[in-house]
Amino acid sequence: MDQIVATCRQRGEPYGLEFGELDMLSNTRLALEAAEFARGKGAYHVMHNELFKRYFRDGQNLGDRQVVLTAAERCGLDVDELKAALDTGVLPIR
Repeated sequence: MDQIVATCRQRGEPYGLEFGELDMLSNTRLALEAAEFARGKGAYHVMHNELFKRYFRDGQNLGDRQVVLTAAERCGLDVDELKAALDTGVLPIR
C-alpha cells in the first residue's frame, strides 16, 4: 500500500491531487453503482470527484453505504431515490 500511495502522490502532484494515508482497499461496487446513478442524473463527474476525494484524500471506505449516500447528498442527488436504486439494482438511464 505504501508504494501505491507514493506512486499516486508522485503522479497526482502536477495536477494538484491530494492523497491521504490509505490503509484499506475498499470494495467499490456500491460506489460504482452510485456513480452510474449519478450519470443518469447528469451528475457523474461531480459524484466521481466527490468519491475520489473521500477515498484517496480522506481515507473513507467506499464500501460503506453511508459514506456513499453522504457523498451523493453533497452532490445534490436525491438520496432516497439513490437508496431505492441501490436496493433494487435498477439505475436510471440517461
